[in-house]
Amino acid sequence: MLLTVLQDAFSRLTTILGAYYLGTSLYPEAKTYRLVADIANDVAIVFDLLSPQLSQYSIIWAFPFITALPGSSLRTSALCLSGAFRALCGVAAGGSRAALTIHFAQDGVVPGDVGDLSAKDASKETVLALIGMLLGSLIVPHLQTAESTYTVVCVLLVGHLLANYLAVRVVVMRSLNRQRTSLLWSAYREHTDDGPSKRILSRKEVAKREYLFGRENVLLNLHLGVVKISGRAKIGSSFCDIVPSQVNGFQENRPWVPKLLELFERENFVVWIQPSSSPSFSSSRSPQFHILLKEGHTPADHLKAWAFACDLASLTTVGTYSRNSTALIEEMCRIKEEFDTVYNTFVEDIKRVGWDVEASALVSGSPRVITLVDIEPGQNTTEDRKSI
Repeated sequence: MLLTVLQDAFSRLTTILGAYYLGTSLYPEAKTYRLVADIANDVAIVFDLLSPQLSQYSIIWAFPFITALPGSSLRTSALCLSGAFRALCGVAAGGSRAALTIHFAQDGVVPGDVGDLSAKDASKETVLALIGMLLGSLIVPHLQTAESTYTVVCVLLVGHLLANYLAVRVVVMRSLNRQRTSLLWSAYREHTDDGPSKRILSRKEVAKREYLFGRENVLLNLHLGVVKISGRAKIGSSFCDIVPSQVNGFQENRPWVPKLLELFERENFVVWIQPSSSPSFSSSRSPQFHILLKEGHTPADHLKAWAFACDLASLTTVGTYSRNSTALIEEMCRIKEEFDTVYNTFVEDIKRVGWDVEASALVSGSPRVITLVDIEPGQNTTEDRKSI
């Protein structure tokens, strides 16, 4: 009874925490989390399979923390972790399946029925479960030793993950997340002898190039057919990320702040580099940018802000300006002037080849929003720390 309670508690806590931290990322990164769900499920199976063997060991409170004495503590921990990973699988699979179901229902000349597609998907899983039970009934009687059991399980797990990886790779999404936007924009802005190539990648081309893990926040630069990481960006940052909160009087101590806000006066976003005074600043790594969203921002603003951040990372020698904010703003003005002349054409071109620019797939989590208010000279005002 205690083991059942512990497993259930770990499972429910994982479900709550997983939904809280991953919920808004499941739609933008549906392909990634579909594969994560299968990995978590297989990890849970491995813990269940190894749990009988773990009863020969116990957990102790000294290094190496595991001793070769019979006990139930290590086995109990493995079963609790199994429940947690299985719950994580449920969260990731549920959200990513919903996103993929909508994608398959809407992708095509004639929109499909989401309900019918969901029902058939459930029937498909039922049929596969029945086939699995029939095959298992034929195979299990021949597994007489632990070695044969583990060998078959390993083969099945590798085959399962490989099949799911290949299945996820062939999915061609219409929505633009951060990585797909970087690939599209870098190809469009790739410099040739005649200037920018203005090459529009099709959805299939982007699907072949995108990574499933590790490239959600990177800014890419395409040069001579080679994709390189030119920087990283965080979208939905706070104003305190670019101007430390302990600084009093922005205009007196940070004269570049009014110029920066003036540069993005007509936009619903602000883009700025990680301050050199920040603890996370490193001149040896690729530059890091912050994208601040203004009140009333839309998916179109997210797309434009991310594309502009890609231009900044690719066309600016950031290390030269990391400690000279005024010079960096002057360089940004030059880049933005050129950026504005080609961006609208870029949006129309990617729409024409089938990309959905209206889907909000670039922002995950709950982004902070800044509010700018015009203040007349001599007017007294107080800072609202709840909305900054």
